[in-house]
Amino acid sequence: YGDVEWMTENLEVSRYNDDTVIPLTSLPSDWQNATEGKWCWYANNQSSNDVWGKLYNKLAVDTDKLCPAGWRVPSKEDYEDFANRFGGISKAGGAMKVAGTVIWPSPNTGATNESGFSALPGGFRDFNGDFRLANSNGYFWTSSSSINGEYIVLILHNAEYLGIVDWGEPSTGASVRCMRDH
Repeated sequence: YGDVEWMTENLEVSRYNDDTVIPLTSLPSDWQNATEGKWCWYANNQSSNDVWGKLYNKLAVDTDKLCPAGWRVPSKEDYEDFANRFGGISKAGGAMKVAGTVIWPSPNTGATNESGFSALPGGFRDFNGDFRLANSNGYFWTSSSSINGEYIVLILHNAEYLGIVDWGEPSTGASVRCMRDH
């Protein structure tokens, strides 16, 4: 929209844009104690990649090398601007989600995908390495940090909810959408 382009799928890369390997981490202890960028499949199940893409920790996001060259992880403000194009935070959730109840569970309130964002409910991996809320919530990293030391994500829920909130630690795993400026 306008002067930016958004990817319509969750990121699925296992290498940074400089061709450095991003380590796959399946063990909860390795995820929890990570000191570098990591990725995983939801529930450590490779077939989840075909639906939701990969989950990345914030350390991978903060390298500024996660998205392909010329693309970037959106900031909090980028997501706010995008949401404002579709009625603001309180309305944009439906415009950003895939319609129907095949991928998102009922009620999937207001889902039209009018925005073309095609959000998916890929859940997240918490700082202990446990997987949570796939099939009902989508969590997307921003490049922003909050003043209280947490990190900011976009959250979409099957009941139309859209939030851009302080959430998570560096070892939390969430989906990534990339964007680029024209």
